[in-house]
Amino acid sequence: MDKIIARMRGGLGNQLFILSFAYYIDELNSGDAIIQLDTREYKTYKIRDFELFKLIDDSKISIMDEKEKHLFYDITREAFHVAQRLNRKETKSIMPLSKIGLLYSRRSPLLIPRINSKAAFVYGYYQDSEIASKVRNRILEHIPPNTISIDGYNPNKPSIAVSIRWGQDYVNAGWPICNAEYFRKGIQRIIEKKYKNQDVQILIFSDEIEKAMQSNIHEKAIFIKGLSSSEQLKLMMTCNDYVIANSSFSWWGAFLGKKEDSFVILPKYWYENGGETKNTKLLYDNTYIMEE
Repeated sequence: MDKIIARMRGGLGNQLFILSFAYYIDELNSGDAIIQLDTREYKTYKIRDFELFKLIDDSKISIMDEKEKHLFYDITREAFHVAQRLNRKETKSIMPLSKIGLLYSRRSPLLIPRINSKAAFVYGYYQDSEIASKVRNRILEHIPPNTISIDGYNPNKPSIAVSIRWGQDYVNAGWPICNAEYFRKGIQRIIEKKYKNQDVQILIFSDEIEKAMQSNIHEKAIFIKGLSSSEQLKLMMTCNDYVIANSSFSWWGAFLGKKEDSFVILPKYWYENGGETKNTKLLYDNTYIMEE
């Protein structure tokens, strides 16, 4: 296999899930494939930008040349997309298509065979902590060090990152919304478990930072403003512990930043229609679900 073409979708967190799957496919097969990112979706998708290259610096990755024609990929990908819209249950590509390099899935990865073609085509979100764990070090190798400094924050002292998702796009889409009390309880649980009688810094990240500032999350909180998504994620990675929303961006900030003794608090519900976090593939050793 010489080439992997991965369809980029969603915000930075989902872009990282897709890249991690492409890395995983590469390592399962030849290990020396080039990775091309199909970013055409961002011509019409305006809620989030394509930001992966603001975070990842990897010479093996480039943007797919739109002049190249991949007719079978385009037709089968569109057919799969239509099937997803008609059937909201988890949809996965069938094994014969997978063997010839068409790796399509809604959220969870399918059983991956060795690819019997010169190119593989990736379409889906692939939100899976096991796959992400296998390529975590490779991703970290391609993230330049954080250079952002924040007044009042010392990265050498204990800190808890709190990532809040309250944007109207989430509300409109019907996603579960974590309320302020969830974040307060998460912070308190980490302090009780790990930081009794210690000063700990609380950094709050949010897509609705003004609303977060008015929500009394923590009296000593440092609110992060004026940074891009990639800058926020790199700053999150410098923290020790995490209370996160049901957001792929939040998840990656904690996953890439976690230390051996980190606590990562997750909400009970992750997906729309009551999809519980315990039933996802997003849990790993450091994660703890905050029950209501």
